[in-house]
Amino acid sequence: MKIGGVVLCGGKSSRMGRPKAWLPFGGEFMLQRAVRVLSEVVEPIVVVAARGQDVPPLPSEVTLVRDEIDEKGPLAGLAAGLAALAGRCDAVYLSACDVPFLKPEFVSRVVSFLGEEISAEPAPSLKGRGEPLPNPSPKRRGA
Repeated sequence: MKIGGVVLCGGKSSRMGRPKAWLPFGGEFMLQRAVRVLSEVVEPIVVVAARGQDVPPLPSEVTLVRDEIDEKGPLAGLAAGLAALAGRCDAVYLSACDVPFLKPEFVSRVVSFLGEEISAEPAPSLKGRGEPLPNPSPKRRGA
């Protein structure tokens, strides 16, 4: 199964005050980091940016596409990314560009679930769901 990647970076970053794609982290910009991590697991990769948006330099094998209509949000970006990957892969891993702690192992693990058969059995319940969690380290008196 061929897995592609889409990285969205076209948001306004109004709360951040500057474009997230250009935020430095670990010696590279956020967008470059997301693309680098994804490229260790999936290919081809498409980056979706807003029309007229400046983006950091990307590897030549990465396709850059632009939102067709301004200010339609991440779903429009996803649609543009999927259209650019049409016929080039069987499934797509979608990511925002502002994921500094994204790891290739995580992407690989998520992608690995595509190969597993879907069970008709309900998923196991999570301990503590809907009930208080036990206190793992009770406070000592006088501490």
